Amino acid sequence: MGFSSVVSPEPACVGATAEGQAYTEVTNAVGGVSWSVCADVEPAFDLMMRNYRSHSGMFTLSDVPDPGTIEVQNVGLDVMIVLEDWAYNSTLNAVFLDEALVLGETVQITYKSVR
Repeated sequence: MGFSSVVSPEPACVGATAEGQAYTEVTNAVGGVSWSVCADVEPAFDLMMRNYRSHSGMFTLSDVPDPGTIEVQNVGLDVMIVLEDWAYNSTLNAVFLDEALVLGETVQITYKSVR
């Protein structure tokens, strides 16, 4: 999940209708990019895209897997492809893809739980 925001800081800047405290809190909670609407926003979009790309290939697992049993498949676009370019991070209990997905692709991760 990702969330970024371009908001007015506290206190609100000239031309802003209100400060964006609630948006900033959500952005900070999920590790997104928060940018002031009072500043040049063009650099913000580059940061947001880099942040999105760095998180879009992360899949948190619902249980602790036996790492040797993890299988990652791309089941989108009418074909099923076993993906080889991925890594499991036991600290985060997440699988990270090394390749970007395109719109319409879905990842299926299967494994045997150690519990």
